[in-house]
Amino acid sequence: MNEGQTKEFEIAVEKKKFDAVIDGAYQDPRRSNVQNLDSKKPSDISNSTYVLVKVVRKNDHFHDQKLQPKTQIREEERINTTKEVLADSDAAEHHIKSTKKNGIDGYVQEFQIHKDFSLNLHTEIQIKLISRIPENRRILHVDATGGLISLPKYMHDYGQILTYAMLLKDSTKLQEDGQNVLLNEMSTSRHDSYQIGTMFRLVKHNFYRLSNGKNLKFRVLMSDFSWATIHAALEIFNNNESVTEYSERVYKLSILETQPESTELTWLGSCKSHYA
Repeated sequence: MNEGQTKEFEIAVEKKKFDAVIDGAYQDPRRSNVQNLDSKKPSDISNSTYVLVKVVRKNDHFHDQKLQPKTQIREEERINTTKEVLADSDAAEHHIKSTKKNGIDGYVQEFQIHKDFSLNLHTEIQIKLISRIPENRRILHVDATGGLISLPKYMHDYGQILTYAMLLKDSTKLQEDGQNVLLNEMSTSRHDSYQIGTMFRLVKHNFYRLSNGKNLKFRVLMSDFSWATIHAALEIFNNNESVTEYSERVYKLSILETQPESTELTWLGSCKSHYA
């Protein structure tokens, strides 16, 4: 985005607070057609009714000019976004999900703060890019890292929050730098197969919506040796295939009774550097 350009977003704002801010608006002394909002006016958060507000943000997230142009500075933006969303969310339970009927709405696709923290982030463009790689060439990498999001304990003591990334590669372009697509980021305090499956299910569902009912398929899913990720992948991408059934399929492949392309189910791989 060039200097001076603007971009419009729609966000969900807690209705009671929104009404209080509007009530506190005052006339701008320099522009007759502008009302200034009193963002410091206190408000009571006591229900879960939200209203959509259009926000105009000047300029997009930036790149570090000292590094390569493709290197995006996302960590500070990710942390600030999370803190802003949580700042006034002290009610017992809040759950925000994108509800656009046609296509995918915005960047925050799922947000939950009770009783576990969960934040799933992707855009419509990210999901549409999946279709540009043929099914038999799609390799999905899934991994988690800590330290990207840290929330003050006075907000809520969730324990360790990890960020799971889903990165898509083309098997014919593995040696080419930059040939990958970040499909989704999920930051969460829950690290079991159910939660990881929720991430997979969300991406699969949104792909279905954007591709006229096509089922999301990957040739290979690579991860660390995480049973939670393995069980989630078998459930969501392999139609609830059990570990035993998958092991039998791998055995048949090893003795050449079957070929990798003879099934539409996903093959699983583990990065050897994670075994130690």
